[in-house]
Amino acid sequence: MAAISSALVLNIGTLTTELVEVMKIDGETANAKKIPIVFDAVGAGATKFRDDKTAELLKELRIDIIKGNSSEIATEHSFGPGTFKQNFYDALYNLNEQEITKLERLEKVK
Repeated sequence: MAAISSALVLNIGTLTTELVEVMKIDGETANAKKIPIVFDAVGAGATKFRDDKTAELLKELRIDIIKGNSSEIATEHSFGPGTFKQNFYDALYNLNEQEITKLERLEKVK
């Protein structure tokens, strides 16, 4: 379906290993066709499994937009260099000025 879409949304709300493999296939197709990918980071930081699978997707796919609340976005920043290709601050309205500055510094280092 990604091949005929104008955008791809990957939502990790109900997460299984099999679903992540399908997300990778669809994501690779979207990347090859330059179709933007929106990653909805539902529950990022809640479990090690969710964090591991989120890190896999962020490292293997070119994600254009990451949607999440402030804790989900902060968790994704903790995955380290190479996981972000652009700036992703969907949830900045929940962060104070000091937290925003810290995220901006982290992004510049990458």
